[in-house]
Amino acid sequence: NDRSGSSDSVGFDVTNHAPELIKDLPEIKCHVGEELEIPLADHISDKDGDILEITSTVESGEPGSEFGWEVSDDASKLIIKAGGHSAKMKLIFTADEGDESVSLPASFNIVNRKPEKTANIEVPHFVVNVPGFMFFVKYDHEPVSYRLDDYFVDPDGLPLEYRLDPK
Repeated sequence: NDRSGSSDSVGFDVTNHAPELIKDLPEIKCHVGEELEIPLADHISDKDGDILEITSTVESGEPGSEFGWEVSDDASKLIIKAGGHSAKMKLIFTADEGDESVSLPASFNIVNRKPEKTANIEVPHFVVNVPGFMFFVKYDHEPVSYRLDDYFVDPDGLPLEYRLDPK
């Protein structure tokens, strides 16, 4: 208001810029149990610095119940948790700021590595499988016991199942 009681108004043209895709994600290859961090600033940009809401939809494949993702507390990284089982899948991550959004497609190849033998078992006679990953060998009429998890390990940390093969 000026002294005469008239008022002037000032108009502003405010433009909200949509988030932009900077670069696609390459195919993500990882192992079951791994946790990956993807810097969002390498792939998505918002010129206005708006807070982006990230969501996902499954395009193909089956993620499994132990696969998951989250955005870091500071919203700078997408954290992928590749749990569960081997899977090939495609997800579409969407960065949304309300009226505008951008999609970031992602392909995952999650591999469950096979168990590894960590030592040789010298078995002189018949082997009996006992629950609890323990088996006994009768050697010269004296029982000798072995813990199977001392001889085998799953590099992905998954539980192993054992069976007796009477060859």
